[in-house]
Amino acid sequence: MRRTIFILNFIFSSLIFAQNGESSNIYEKEYYELLNYVPQNLKNDSIYKLDSPFLKDKLNTIGSLKLYNGFRQDLKLSDKDEKWLDKRIEEIASELFLDGKRILIKSVGGYSGCPDKMIDTFKLKDIEITNLKICNSCTSSNNDKNFIQLFNNKMYSLMKIQPKN
Repeated sequence: MRRTIFILNFIFSSLIFAQNGESSNIYEKEYYELLNYVPQNLKNDSIYKLDSPFLKDKLNTIGSLKLYNGFRQDLKLSDKDEKWLDKRIEEIASELFLDGKRILIKSVGGYSGCPDKMIDTFKLKDIEITNLKICNSCTSSNNDKNFIQLFNNKMYSLMKIQPKN
């Protein structure tokens, strides 16, 4: 049952994004381009064979990693697959950094809903950083906590900046 809901949710969300092309504003286009950006030098991990049949996708974008990480508990990944997924999140952050993309991810939403603008920039230690917001419901914010923490910690480390409070 969970698998069916997962697949339907994935298909439904893909259809919505695909049909939103003409009405998208510049921020939405930038947001989805960044969410689906494949780093130039990212290598497919062909040596490690994953135990989970669900992790057969390339997992080469922030969006795909966020999606699979959100269902980590439901997929009942093996310890090896969990470690690989954590390593892959850090690898994506590293490769994005090498491509010149300074990104930090923030969870937004909950009871108050999500803002209209899901991407913005700010400066920290004279580095312009893109703030990519991930919209969550009241109950789903914990699903992305591990993903956001791993990604942001790696990005802060690469930028040689202490995380701001």
